[in-house]
Amino acid sequence: MDQKISTPEGSLVTLKEHGRIEVKLKEILDLHGMKRNTLARAIGCRFEVINRWCHRDLQEIDTDTLAKLCCYFNCSVGDILVYREPEPEGATPSTDK
Repeated sequence: MDQKISTPEGSLVTLKEHGRIEVKLKEILDLHGMKRNTLARAIGCRFEVINRWCHRDLQEIDTDTLAKLCCYFNCSVGDILVYREPEPEGATPSTDK
Protein backbone atom coordinates (compact mmCIF):
# COMPACT_ATOMS: atom_id res chain seq x y z
CA MET A 1 0.00 0.00 0.00
CA ASP A 2 1.43 3.36 -0.99
CA GLN A 3 1.67 6.10 1.60
CA LYS A 4 2.02 9.82 0.86
CA ILE A 5 4.18 11.91 3.20
CA SER A 6 5.54 15.44 3.24
CA THR A 7 9.29 15.96 3.25
CA PRO A 8 10.91 18.62 5.46
CA GLU A 9 11.09 20.83 2.36
CA GLY A 10 7.31 20.55 1.87
CA SER A 11 7.35 18.22 -1.14
CA LEU A 12 4.86 15.36 -1.26
CA VAL A 13 6.41 11.96 -1.92
CA THR A 14 4.91 8.49 -2.21
CA LEU A 15 6.42 5.65 -0.21
CA LYS A 16 5.99 2.26 -1.81
CA GLU A 17 5.40 -0.89 0.22
CA HIS A 18 8.82 -1.79 1.56
CA GLY A 19 8.29 -5.24 3.08
CA ARG A 20 8.67 -6.18 6.72
CA ILE A 21 11.12 -7.54 9.26
CA GLU A 22 10.14 -10.84 10.84
CA VAL A 23 11.47 -11.87 14.26
CA LYS A 24 12.34 -15.57 14.55
CA LEU A 25 13.14 -15.76 18.28
CA LYS A 26 10.22 -18.04 19.17
CA GLU A 27 11.34 -20.55 16.54
CA ILE A 28 14.91 -20.43 17.91
CA LEU A 29 13.68 -21.03 21.46
CA ASP A 30 11.52 -23.94 20.27
CA LEU A 31 14.49 -25.41 18.41
CA HIS A 32 16.59 -25.27 21.59
CA GLY A 33 13.73 -26.43 23.85
CA MET A 34 14.19 -23.30 25.94
CA LYS A 35 11.65 -21.23 27.85
CA ARG A 36 11.45 -17.46 27.59
CA ASN A 37 12.11 -16.90 31.29
CA THR A 38 15.25 -19.06 31.13
CA LEU A 39 16.57 -17.00 28.23
CA ALA A 40 15.71 -13.73 29.96
CA ARG A 41 17.72 -14.73 33.04
CA ALA A 42 20.60 -16.06 30.94
CA ILE A 43 21.12 -12.80 29.02
CA GLY A 44 20.17 -10.40 31.83
CA CYS A 45 16.99 -9.17 30.23
CA ARG A 46 13.43 -8.69 31.50
CA PHE A 47 10.95 -11.45 30.65
CA GLU A 48 8.60 -8.86 29.11
CA VAL A 49 11.27 -7.90 26.58
CA ILE A 50 11.81 -11.52 25.48
CA ASN A 51 8.05 -12.05 25.41
CA ARG A 52 7.62 -9.08 23.03
CA TRP A 53 10.34 -10.46 20.77
CA CYS A 54 8.63 -13.87 20.73
CA HIS A 55 5.24 -12.36 19.92
CA ARG A 56 6.82 -10.12 17.28
CA ASP A 57 5.41 -7.14 19.16
CA LEU A 58 8.31 -4.75 18.52
CA GLN A 59 8.08 -1.14 17.49
CA GLU A 60 11.86 -0.78 17.54
CA ILE A 61 14.76 -3.23 17.59
CA ASP A 62 17.02 -2.84 20.63
CA THR A 63 20.47 -3.56 19.20
CA ASP A 64 21.88 -4.38 22.66
CA THR A 65 19.27 -7.12 23.14
CA LEU A 66 19.88 -8.32 19.59
CA ALA A 67 23.64 -8.53 20.25
CA LYS A 68 23.01 -10.50 23.48
CA LEU A 69 20.77 -12.94 21.59
CA CYS A 70 23.35 -13.42 18.82
CA CYS A 71 26.10 -13.97 21.39
CA TYR A 72 24.03 -16.40 23.48
CA PHE A 73 22.87 -18.51 20.54
CA ASN A 74 26.15 -18.08 18.61
CA CYS A 75 24.22 -16.97 15.56
CA SER A 76 24.02 -14.01 13.21
CA VAL A 77 21.47 -11.20 13.07
CA GLY A 78 20.02 -12.84 9.96
CA ASP A 79 19.13 -15.93 11.99
CA ILE A 80 16.93 -13.83 14.29
CA LEU A 81 15.64 -11.12 11.94
CA VAL A 82 14.46 -11.93 8.43
CA TYR A 83 13.47 -9.41 5.75
CA ARG A 84 10.29 -10.33 3.89
CA GLU A 85 9.72 -8.60 0.56
CA PRO A 86 6.38 -6.90 -0.03
CA GLU A 87 3.58 -9.06 -1.37
CA PRO A 88 2.54 -8.22 -4.94
CA GLU A 89 -0.73 -6.27 -5.09
CA GLY A 90 -3.71 -8.60 -4.93
CA ALA A 91 -1.63 -11.51 -3.60
CA THR A 92 -2.60 -13.41 -0.49
CA PRO A 93 -0.21 -12.55 2.39
CA SER A 94 2.40 -15.23 2.99
CA THR A 95 2.17 -17.38 6.10
CA ASP A 96 5.76 -18.55 5.65
CA LYS A 97 7.48 -18.73 9.01
